[in-house]
Amino acid sequence: MATFHLVSGPIGAGKTTKALEIADQTDAILLSPDQWMHASGIPLRNSEVRTYIEQAQLKIALLVLSQGSDVVIDWGTWGRAERLDIISRVKAEGNTVNGYFLTPELSVLMSQVETRESNWRISDRATPSEIVDSLENFENPQSDELLEYAEIWFSGCEGF
Repeated sequence: MATFHLVSGPIGAGKTTKALEIADQTDAILLSPDQWMHASGIPLRNSEVRTYIEQAQLKIALLVLSQGSDVVIDWGTWGRAERLDIISRVKAEGNTVNGYFLTPELSVLMSQVETRESNWRISDRATPSEIVDSLENFENPQSDELLEYAEIWFSGCEGF
């Protein structure tokens, strides 16, 4: 049985940093649309390509899990319905799911996005309104969802 690490949070929450840390600590395969898009020269705001990549990465993740290796995904997974669907698919194959929720305050998000985009030399920067929207649209996990995880890690998630 393998472990699927689901990292969730708004734009700039530190998902990539956390996902890299998990991958390093667990030898999990890291799947990140941002990294694939950046390496391919595709604008990070291209939602059509992002959706396609996430669908492909989920198929790859299920294949990797079936071979007994752990996987960590670095997606936004803002919505509970999306997370519950992913959890259902992963657990149907007999795997465990660990959840990681990152929701820092808006000022931290703004700072982290500026640092990331400067370091990556990203031309299609996230706008302040996109960052605010991502924070406002992030759905905190509820008790029914939390019961689905083997382990849960929170950062900046006061109020659960």
